[in-house]
Amino acid sequence: MISKPSSFAFDVAVSSVEHDARLLRELERQLTLRLPSAPPLRPVWTTAATELLDAPRPGVFGKTARVVVVLHQHLWGKDATTKDDAEAIKRRITAKGPESVRVVLLDRTTPPTWLRKSPSRALGAPDQCADWIVSAVADLGGVTRQTASDAVVEIPVADQRSLQQRLCQPLEQSIFANDVFRLLVPLQQLVHEIGLDFVHAFSLSIAEERLHKKSYTLGRPERYSEKDSLCPAQNGGRDEYTHQDVPPNFSFARDSIPK
Repeated sequence: MISKPSSFAFDVAVSSVEHDARLLRELERQLTLRLPSAPPLRPVWTTAATELLDAPRPGVFGKTARVVVVLHQHLWGKDATTKDDAEAIKRRITAKGPESVRVVLLDRTTPPTWLRKSPSRALGAPDQCADWIVSAVADLGGVTRQTASDAVVEIPVADQRSLQQRLCQPLEQSIFANDVFRLLVPLQQLVHEIGLDFVHAFSLSIAEERLHKKSYTLGRPERYSEKDSLCPAQNGGRDEYTHQDVPPNFSFARDSIPK
């Protein structure tokens, strides 16, 4: 069965005064993130679409938008632009009913009588207000994007078993940060003890080597230096004499030294 194409060109169209242009842009951005774009249906009507898409303002607010939103305050309906919007929205309510219009109250000004039957709320946070408008689109047959908070991710059974094998514990048992710390503390102590043992062993080896050198030096026979020699050291062909090389009958008298 072939479904009848939708008569709507846009899911949402927002009417506001020029003073609320910044709020209007933020609300349009939030709505664009929540509504899919499936041409020829567009998620949000903007003033640029008047020329680019040949979608004049009165026709959008009167008929071709699925939901019309009014950012109501004391200035709305008093300037030329919102006066024309009000006339088009009146025709919409007469033809489609008040449920196709949503009123966002920006101040304490009471909406006109013909607009009071439409659902209304205070602005609050822009993202929450956008969710409220998107719910109206869904109620009127529009398609919306599923938000991350509403999405339910189911893990296949095979992936659950694989994950259970990797973690080596049942999936129902949670891993907390305290359990991780309980494992890390003994490991840190073990590494610290190993490091101390290595330092002690290294220090003992150095001390043993130094002691061995010291004992070797003490055990060597004493030798006289060049200053204690009787004759100049053998440098350049000269002989070196020490006390060990002196004959027993050698006299140390000055006259005995050869001239």
